[in-house]
Amino acid sequence: MKILFLTRSINNVLGGLERQILEISENLSSGNHTIMVVSLDSGEINSFYGIPAKSKVVWHGLGVGSPNRKANLREKVRRQTELIKVICKFDPDVSVSFMIGAFIYSRLPHFICRKKLILSERNSPDIYKLTSAKRFRYLYFFLMLFAKKIIVQFDSYKYKYPRFLWHKISTIPNSIAINTDVEIGLSDDIPQFVYAGRFSFQKQLDKLIQIFVAYRNQGGVGKLGLYGDGEAKTEIEELIKQLGGNEYISINPPVTDLSKIFSNTKINCLFSIWEGFPNSLAEGLKAGIPAVGFKSCDGVSNLIINNYNGWLMKDDGNYINSGMKLLEIDNMAKEEFNIIKSNCKESVAKYEDHIIFEKWTNLFYSIKSS
Repeated sequence: MKILFLTRSINNVLGGLERQILEISENLSSGNHTIMVVSLDSGEINSFYGIPAKSKVVWHGLGVGSPNRKANLREKVRRQTELIKVICKFDPDVSVSFMIGAFIYSRLPHFICRKKLILSERNSPDIYKLTSAKRFRYLYFFLMLFAKKIIVQFDSYKYKYPRFLWHKISTIPNSIAINTDVEIGLSDDIPQFVYAGRFSFQKQLDKLIQIFVAYRNQGGVGKLGLYGDGEAKTEIEELIKQLGGNEYISINPPVTDLSKIFSNTKINCLFSIWEGFPNSLAEGLKAGIPAVGFKSCDGVSNLIINNYNGWLMKDDGNYINSGMKLLEIDNMAKEEFNIIKSNCKESVAKYEDHIIFEKWTNLFYSIKSS
């Protein structure tokens, strides 16, 4: 089967979406499928997560304009024209656009070429309420009617879309990539708290930092390691300095292999305003690392079962109370904490990569035969 994946950008992008595209495409290409990944990038495609030397996947950048800015009318027309050429030449049995942006730029070319196009949503539908996308959400929902299928990551997400889209929606979560048995080995018995991901407003790192400072001010002795990069880096550096947290909060470069930091982690922290399927949280759970986050955050609250594999807090701006909760977790009896830890791997067993890849394969065959 020929399968075409479409996204906005791959080149050196740090994100769960890019990692999933890489893993799904590489897995399917190792079977009897021919895979092409198309993005708006120019030149040679270089994934932050690394493309295997013997990869069978064809990586193609349209090279018109820049994926980092809004295209002008001329660029939009050229993109459509170039994509039509790619689709006609590759002749896919089914195509998948990752995120609404890729769906919008690829819908018309697929219609012209009479090819089937799936929309794979990689965020909670809350993104259409919490970001600038809310201005166009009804237009986006209307356009989604022209998708052959809409893929979401948790069953509960379906009911946040308009009812007229429900019949098109199916659930395929992210797969969990980490395949190593990681043992916690805290250095000097100092509890390590970790965040790994993009530094963006979505991740609310300012709240994590203020909660952690409150935890330290109440007697906590742990350290917080932030691993990543992004547009909010300068802002969080200034906040850490302002709150006097430089001695126990560190900013570190992003890592491709999370097991390198999980081996020295006690608690995985994610206080986002919304998520899709938070890979770093899920991979931490598979490695036996309990997690903490906000109850109101989609994705986080889907993976964390309170007091079972982690802890959920209220996002009410009361950093003193949240810091106190973090201190309670830190001071939990070793026997009780080990029970929480032992529950982590079991809680995400249904997201093993071979289970998820089979779901994608079954979807593609059903679409092809429809």
